[in-house]
Amino acid sequence: MADSRLSESSPVPFRGRLSGPWRVMTLEPGTCCYRAVSYFIEHAFDERPELVVVPTFAAGIQSAAGNRRDLVLLPHVHEICGQLTTDIDWSQLVDYTFPYENPPLLLAQRPGSRITGNGVPRCASINRLKSLLNENELRDYSFQIVDTTQDAARLCASPDGPELCITNQHGAERHALDVVRVLKHMTVWWLPFRPAREE
Repeated sequence: MADSRLSESSPVPFRGRLSGPWRVMTLEPGTCCYRAVSYFIEHAFDERPELVVVPTFAAGIQSAAGNRRDLVLLPHVHEICGQLTTDIDWSQLVDYTFPYENPPLLLAQRPGSRITGNGVPRCASINRLKSLLNENELRDYSFQIVDTTQDAARLCASPDGPELCITNQHGAERHALDVVRVLKHMTVWWLPFRPAREE
């Protein structure tokens, strides 16, 4: 697994710690979100907050809406992050924004899967991660859009699922997928948001 650390430019520690009871929305273990949230809760709080595992960022936002003690941690590369930045119903905790080295993302393949005849290779991927592939792959593949890298690996591992996926090492190892190649390394900024007002 990739080393779980902040980049050298990261603001460690945060400017003070959040006190009192909090809940933090997170995607499932194995996702980049879960890694970032794990660092965040270790360093940004006086006492460990409750973790709420949600299937998607949208579900986390829905769950946190109206409770100012709920936080949603979003990656800057996700379109929903821009939506919350301009939403009057949400506030960003600027002092707790941080960069985090993303674990390597992989193009992986289900063992034994074959593209035969004129078949089109199928690839499960988060929509925004498709751009990590080259022009030929983007042109030739048929994409099945999923919500997380772990969803992509699960779908690829299914006998009737797409032969390929974009996932991380956790997803590839958990579902016994073959790594085709390592994709671009990225550092992602993580932005915490909470509801601007109590309902």
